[in-house]
Amino acid sequence: MKKIPEWYVITGGPGSGKTTTLEHIAKLGYYTVPEDSRMYIDRELAKGKTIEEIRGDKQEFQNHITKVKFQLEKKTPNNKTVFMDRGMPDLLAYYRYLKLKLPKNLVGQCKNRYKKIFLLGMLPFKNDYARIETEKEAKMIHKTIKKTYMELGYKVVRIPVASVEKRVKMILKHIK
Repeated sequence: MKKIPEWYVITGGPGSGKTTTLEHIAKLGYYTVPEDSRMYIDRELAKGKTIEEIRGDKQEFQNHITKVKFQLEKKTPNNKTVFMDRGMPDLLAYYRYLKLKLPKNLVGQCKNRYKKIFLLGMLPFKNDYARIETEKEAKMIHKTIKKTYMELGYKVVRIPVASVEKRVKMILKHIK
């Protein structure tokens, strides 16, 4: 069996504080990988598209996000401790939640990839320029993400709602 790199995933439903937590971890000097969907959305918005145009066709949007995620992980070093804003199983969870056709081999690509998964508790919900889900949808996505990682055999560490500093402290305690 291949050795799993020191890759750790910070995940949770929309609005759980993943990006803020990851930014704090980056300030401590760790290698981080940003969220694939935000990168894609930001790139497309910069081209003059609207969020409705970008996210209008759910299948097409998820397929683009999957390509971005594969590219990001391909460039991610295997010899460093890395924290990622979402992992491959998040993609699988979204495809399942949205009842979309899965890309070939996605399930296989999700297994045995990450050392540990940190599931952040949901913060009070707020929409932003890229987050268009309702609070109810965000909670359902959160549950689907958790279930997907567990079905794939990952150890999921729940990180409760707390200050970003406390959350980061809890996360780092689990990797030592």
